[in-house]
Amino acid sequence: GPIPTEIGQLSRLEELSMFDTFLEGTIPVEFGECSNLVELHLGLMYMLIGSIPTELGKLTNLRNLDLGGLGVITGPIPTEIYGMTSLGELYLAQSDVTGQIPSEIGNLSKLSKLIAYDSLLSGTMPTELGQL
Repeated sequence: GPIPTEIGQLSRLEELSMFDTFLEGTIPVEFGECSNLVELHLGLMYMLIGSIPTELGKLTNLRNLDLGGLGVITGPIPTEIYGMTSLGELYLAQSDVTGQIPSEIGNLSKLSKLIAYDSLLSGTMPTELGQL
């Protein structure tokens, strides 16, 4: 079944790992309401479809975002993600996210890991990445 939208009501939730499950559907926009979330692991959920919701950008306390292995999640990385100033680890490996990594990645001053192998990202790496 789908990830329940009621998940957004879990305002005290700090860590959520759904890694390698068979849940299906889209990534709920309601994740953006989980304001205390510091770790979100959705990797290897092959039955998810759609795009990365812009609402994830509201998770300003998030330190770890794992969207790796989501082969059917498509489209660009929402620019709102680059406003998540607490983000230290971003996993996009083995995904169908597209487009370039923009210069706004330089806003992620705490970013220590960017894992994006075997994805559909294209273009050149922004110089701001080397300043992190």
